Formats: sequence, structure tokens, C-alpha cells
Amino acid sequence: TFPIIGTIIGGFIFGIGIVLAGGCATGTWYRAGEGLIGSWIALVLYAVTAAITKTGILLPVMTWINKPTNINANMSQTTGIPMWVFTLVLTIIT
Repeated sequence: TFPIIGTIIGGFIFGIGIVLAGGCATGTWYRAGEGLIGSWIALVLYAVTAAITKTGILLPVMTWINKPTNINANMSQTTGIPMWVFTLVLTIIT
């Protein structure tokens, strides 16, 4: 089992967050140590949103999103979407 929806949504949110914060959490820590106010704000918001997601109001949402999904041999079998749709989307993105 594998939380496909949680992985896709989490990867998307991580990508947005890393762009807005100007780097990963570790990079934000050392830039905050250099005195960058924006990194301080990013660290505070990271801590608050992590707490809200892991123990607060967003916990039911995270639990629902991270429901394990049965993994089959390929994405077509797992999602029920024909393989040509995945091929077309990948071609368009590329």
C-alpha cells in the first residue's frame, strides 16, 4: 500500500513551499542564523503549519489524504485511468 494522493499533494505543496521560502527547511535555518528576516518568518510559519497538520485542525485532512492506496503493476491499474491518458499528459507536460 502507498498513499498516492498524499504523495502527489504533498510533493506539490512541498514544491510551492520551497520556492516561497527560498529553500528547504535546513537552508532556511542557516539563513535565519545569518539574520534574514524572511527566513525567520518562514521558520515560524513552518513550525505553526506543521503543528496544525500533525496535531491540530488539519489532522483529519492529513489522515484522509494519506489513506493507503493499493498499488498494482502500473498507474493505469491503480487509478483505473487508461494508459493513453497518462502518456498524453506526460507528452504535453514534457
